[in-house]
Amino acid sequence: MLQDLNPQLAGYIVVRMRASGEVEELDQDAHQGAIPTAEDVGLVDEHAHPHDHQDVNAAIDQLSIEAQQELVALTWLGRGDYSAQEWTQALKDARERWNKRTAAYLTGMSLLPDYLEEGLSALDYDLEAVELRR
Repeated sequence: MLQDLNPQLAGYIVVRMRASGEVEELDQDAHQGAIPTAEDVGLVDEHAHPHDHQDVNAAIDQLSIEAQQELVALTWLGRGDYSAQEWTQALKDARERWNKRTAAYLTGMSLLPDYLEEGLSALDYDLEAVELRR
């Protein structure tokens, strides 16, 4: 079903995001409105390579607009906003909402690797063929 997005790139994003350490969900009650630090949201990982998210942002930015739209729709599918049967609608909505901040929008999602993996699975892509190695 993906026409412009190479599923291998989605696999690359999954691997790179997981390699940099998953961002923990922010506990709003603990901070009581305070501005969170990088440590608070799990952005500091002593084992993470400092350029991992930059690499992912650059990879997304280099995609065609149509491929970025498919990546967003795939993310929404994996997040459960749409079912596989609603793929056409998800893609239509992603096209209508596309903007130049797509990379930041996607990499700002702490569960992006999981969403992409679920989205690929929902569209019946063989995850091993896409090289999603944990």
